[in-house]
Amino acid sequence: MLRPSALATIYRFGWFEADLAAGNLRRKGRLVALQEQPLQILRLLIANAGELVSRERLRQELWPPDAAVDFDRSLNSAMNKLRSALKDPARNSQFIQNVHGRGYRFIAPVSRLETRQPDDPLRKRQITGLHLWNRRDPEALQQALRAFQEMVDDEPASARGYSGMALCWCMLGDYGWAPADDAFPRAKEAALRAIELDAKDAEAHAALGFILHRREWNWVEAEEEYRRAVELDLHCATAQHWYAEFLSQRGRHDEAIARIAAARQLDPLSAIISIVEAWIYFHARRFDEADACVQRAMQLRENFAIGHYLLGRIRLAQGDADEAVTCAAKAVEAQPESAFILAQLGVAYARNGSTAVADGLLEKLRGGANASEFSPFLAAKILASLGQESRAFEALERGIEIHSSWMLDLHVDPELDTLRRDARWRALAERLDRRGDGQPHETPRAAPVVEL
Repeated sequence: MLRPSALATIYRFGWFEADLAAGNLRRKGRLVALQEQPLQILRLLIANAGELVSRERLRQELWPPDAAVDFDRSLNSAMNKLRSALKDPARNSQFIQNVHGRGYRFIAPVSRLETRQPDDPLRKRQITGLHLWNRRDPEALQQALRAFQEMVDDEPASARGYSGMALCWCMLGDYGWAPADDAFPRAKEAALRAIELDAKDAEAHAALGFILHRREWNWVEAEEEYRRAVELDLHCATAQHWYAEFLSQRGRHDEAIARIAAARQLDPLSAIISIVEAWIYFHARRFDEADACVQRAMQLRENFAIGHYLLGRIRLAQGDADEAVTCAAKAVEAQPESAFILAQLGVAYARNGSTAVADGLLEKLRGGANASEFSPFLAAKILASLGQESRAFEALERGIEIHSSWMLDLHVDPELDTLRRDARWRALAERLDRRGDGQPHETPRAAPVVEL
């Protein structure tokens, strides 16, 4: 039940509305993701609209006096994130004037509206859950899952609570951070419950498409669900994002690039969407463009493990195995328990000639704490890089048998190019396709791409 709360103050400027007390910024009614420090800067600038806010004042009010940080770099980074959220480039600013060397001034007209707004704890939990879900690390996903579970506990008919749980279980199962045989059935149960409660819940349909695609390998029905999700809500970034991944793995690169560009337009501050855009360019062998997308993602999230991981893969494709090792090692340092990241370090070591180290990592992954999440597909990539083609093909056959979601990269992964020349490759690829729909390159009716 919604309960009335005290008056809320909404500040309006341009296309934006800001509820600074609640920490919400919206553009044309849609929530804009904004981290805490950029939000604090916006709060201070709006409170002093038309006046110069000095850099020193920003330091005093927003940074602890004993903070061991490079203030100028931190302030510039936070300001860049704020400008990105407001779509307000410094050279042609509509909102924030940069007074060189002195500070900043909010120059747009600001209107103030006081309104009584409902206190909606379910909505707050949903926002919290989606923020944590977008971080894509095991701990944050578990926290997100708890937030969505609390939504369902408080309101058993909460479709958004169930769709949020489905999103979390999809990621936990797909990344190997929970057993796939447990995670995906939970995801499907939650997605179907959400659709039962609200047949127009786009994220629930996207989650169902993801399950059909990544776990059940029912590619015809998976695409139908992705298209349905997009048609229900053109502005659902998750639907556009996951549909783009599907298209990329089916070898439909141009469609995938258009779809992920739509997702990034909808959520320009999502580091994971920028990473997936890089991954799609990587599969299309457009490595320079993939590199640029990773660099953008790393600006959005410092020390992003998946960013280091993918950058290492790009460097390997560009022929720099030593730099690939460096990048993969950074990824392992940031997220040491992820089998797919450790496996990539093994691939990089094999490619730079450190075969003993690569062998050691392979054995560690097969017998250690990460064994349950170590896909045969990942083993095959290390084995192929070590020149052990027969063992690599055995591992890939095993990946098909157990329905490893990593196998869906088989048609497009550049790191398997050495195996594609082998006579055994065609039979393997055909076997994978028979387990799905048998038509890897069929192009069905396209769902609309959002234009902003």
